[in-house]
This record gives sequence, C-alpha cells and structure tokens, in this order.
Amino acid sequence: MPSSHSQFVGYFAVWVMVYGAYRLTFRHKLYKPVLSLLALASALLVGYSRIHLNYHTPHQVMVGLLCGAAYAIVWFLFTEYVVRPNVNLDSKLARMLLLRDYRCVENVVRWEYERVRALSPSGQMKTQKKGKRL
Repeated sequence: MPSSHSQFVGYFAVWVMVYGAYRLTFRHKLYKPVLSLLALASALLVGYSRIHLNYHTPHQVMVGLLCGAAYAIVWFLFTEYVVRPNVNLDSKLARMLLLRDYRCVENVVRWEYERVRALSPSGQMKTQKKGKRL
C-alpha cells in the first residue's frame, strides 16, 4: 500500500513547482528555483521520515511520491485547460460570490498594494492605531 503522506507531499511539491513555473512571477529570478527546491526537499524529508520511522518500505514511499506527482500534473492540466476556459465569471453566481479573474495581473500582491496606495488621499497608506478605526 503506497504511503498516503508521500502521496500528499509528492502532489504538493510537484504542484508548487509546476504552478510556480507557469503562473507565479517574482521580482527576483532566484525565487522560483528556491521555491521548487524547498518543495522538493520537504517531499523528500517526509518520504525519508516514513522510511526511518519504519512506517513504510522505500518501495511504498516511492510509489506514493510518484502517484502524488502524477496526480498533481493531471490536476494542473485539467484546471488549466478544462476548468479555467469554461468558467463564466459574468454569471449571477460568480458575481454573488465576488469571483474575480486575476490571471492577467502579473503580481497580484504588488498590484493590490499599488492600487490601495493610489486610492488613499495623500498617496500614503494610513496605518491603523491600536484600538482606533480609520
């Protein structure tokens, strides 16, 4: 029986690497490889811990990692090429749930920061003081 812990971290690590490669943008080129290495290292550490604690054999851990990795690739491709093109964000339900599409925004965090900063009257963001509302 494959290790379910290995399946999960295999899925998570590969999904983070694939999503990071295709969807995330960072200010520095080094962030993507570091993110991928951290995800891969965490998967390998969990796999090693399952073997070291004698919960699974190396074969069970490898099968779990491979199953999780395969499912991550299938899920990414499914959501990218089947779900996203067919989601209607102009529907009543999407509007009621306040769904938005940020795929065209290169860096959502930076975009949101600049947007809030531009909306403030003086161009500087106001900070909330303890116990007081702005």
